[in-house]
Amino acid sequence: MNFKNIKRITFLLIIFICMSLVNAYATYTRGNIKVKNVTTNISDEETLISNENELGVVTDAVVYSKPTSIYEFLDENNAYNLVYATESTIYWSTFNDAMTITKTYTTEVIYNKDNVEKELQDLTFTVGGYTYYKEKLYVVYARAPKDMEENALAIVKYNKKLKEVDRIEVKAKDINSSAYYEKGGMSFPFYGANCSVAVNPKTGVLSVLLGKNRFDGNQDSSILFFDTNNMRWISDKINTSKNSDIPYRLASTHSVKHSLGQRVIATSNGGFLLAESGDSYKTRGLNITQIMPSRKEPVESKIMFHYKEGKNTVYGNNSTYQALGNIIELDDGYLYVGASEKTLDTNYGNTINESWNLFAQKYKKIDFQNKMPENLQMFDEPLRETSKAWPKEETGKLFLEGTEVDYGVKWLTDLGNTSSVVFVRAIEIEDDDVVIIWQEAEIKPNKKGGFDYDEEKLTAYYMIIDSKGEIKTPKTIIEYAGKLSVEEQYVYKNGKIYWATASGKSENITIHILNLDNPYTHTFTDVKPQDWYSDSVQYVYKENIMCGYNDTKFAPNDKCTKEMMLLNIYNMATKPEVLENSKSQENYNKAVQWALNNGIISDTTNVDEEITRQDITVLLYKYTKYKRQDVSKTPDISVYKDYWNIQDYAVKAMKWGVAKEIIKGNSDKMLLPQETATRAEVASILINYCNVVGK
Repeated sequence: MNFKNIKRITFLLIIFICMSLVNAYATYTRGNIKVKNVTTNISDEETLISNENELGVVTDAVVYSKPTSIYEFLDENNAYNLVYATESTIYWSTFNDAMTITKTYTTEVIYNKDNVEKELQDLTFTVGGYTYYKEKLYVVYARAPKDMEENALAIVKYNKKLKEVDRIEVKAKDINSSAYYEKGGMSFPFYGANCSVAVNPKTGVLSVLLGKNRFDGNQDSSILFFDTNNMRWISDKINTSKNSDIPYRLASTHSVKHSLGQRVIATSNGGFLLAESGDSYKTRGLNITQIMPSRKEPVESKIMFHYKEGKNTVYGNNSTYQALGNIIELDDGYLYVGASEKTLDTNYGNTINESWNLFAQKYKKIDFQNKMPENLQMFDEPLRETSKAWPKEETGKLFLEGTEVDYGVKWLTDLGNTSSVVFVRAIEIEDDDVVIIWQEAEIKPNKKGGFDYDEEKLTAYYMIIDSKGEIKTPKTIIEYAGKLSVEEQYVYKNGKIYWATASGKSENITIHILNLDNPYTHTFTDVKPQDWYSDSVQYVYKENIMCGYNDTKFAPNDKCTKEMMLLNIYNMATKPEVLENSKSQENYNKAVQWALNNGIISDTTNVDEEITRQDITVLLYKYTKYKRQDVSKTPDISVYKDYWNIQDYAVKAMKWGVAKEIIKGNSDKMLLPQETATRAEVASILINYCNVVGK
């Protein structure tokens, strides 16, 4: 090695080390996803809190929620911002258009875990949620108090340099399910649940919806309201002579028993809409609650979608068989997207019954009070009714009565017990279109007659639906999505969706950028965006020319048969009507029969054998003649070394194919006419054909 090379390597090494000390980035793009690994500048003594959700005990059919440690948003300059937490510090980083950190501010977490019993340390999250409003960052903190008189929740307002501007603290005894009569308070925040935060820009009211354990041993949710204009807590202790306080005082009586996940959004009418998953008697199902700013009476929760009976246990059937999604306000209604089992019956089991599938419901923008769930639905779909298959033996308490009916449920997937949706999140883009991003785990039958999930085999997908719930972009695989967090609020900007993942205990954050304009729409897990044939497979899939063995298997390296090739050509011809023909001695499929009827093949012998490159070209040549297009261009191709290996019947077709660049030689000037072709090679030949000749 000469001195110049040593200097060059040393220079590159110095640059690498310097970048590592400041902010280390590794960026790579695969198909429709760009991934940027960011090594944050947290101290050596700290590690990031993972924002992954947990599948929990999968055979119990519970997806545990927890507060996310990451919050991302676009500020008033449309810049991407990321807030992330360790056990002791909150960090706030701002990125430029190249997704490089331009500045980072820090602040200390105001609560710690000193009061928490050792066995509950890992379940304790002191940072509950975040929201950015009018150039201020609001952070919700919570703690496990020793008694009812201790402060247990705080809202802290920070400026753009992460300096505290103001704060409100609430005692444990005041975080109740009902401000009127219950005194359970909050003994442990976010237990089996999370925290959702929203500010309504019409009123400046901030709402905090969280799940909690109470001092009386029960678990439920609570909602609290705060006025950001003067940083005060709107509670029943406030002077109720002010009319503006009354709706929020009454709304604070709302709770869902055994609430295992919470969502709150601000609505354009100045109120809020809540979505929660309940797994107890009378609250079992998807609970939707409307907070109207003008209401002077307690709010009503509506169960819009029921969850199946759970495990057969003495404490009740507390497994919910669902993945909580989120709710979105569109121009003409409120859209909920989540996942659950399609069937609804009272026959519980001790494991998963069937795949969880994506579904959507849409609710009218009217006052929900005194309305039945069926009067609020906007999708005209078949009823989802409870079957009367009561269990033979009952150990615990049943939560379904057997008379439940769900209305307006639009199913978006049909997974057929091969995989199951475990995490799902939706985000609105332009024109009331909605992007749904979810993750599936493989499921396999177990000895109990149900299914278990494989947590190690998670695949991410997205689809786009319109405001009517119709699919505009079909289920499409996302490479390198990380393990999704359903609590995080994804960000949409200029045709791209951003989300961040932090796995385990580390200093690394991975930012994922999904390009919605990318053409990859297939779901084949064996075709990677970096594969040489990926564009060809995408084309033939999108144009309905070639299909896979199933939704996830294309088998690019399998050999193509003559029958497969005839089916591809039949698909290109848009599957014309097939007439009977006496030449056919056997009951071959429509594609073979059609090809026989139209002179593309002369007989049906050996259609199941692997096809050669020359025979592929012959079939395409005859198909082009069938379309009455010109096939007269047949130049000299003796320049190819193996030209003499082309059989006589195929010479004219091969000359035409080479002239049109449908069939191409390799770098050694070989046409390989007698070589059999893989399905990937056929896809490449077909895209060449369509680009030159057309379908």
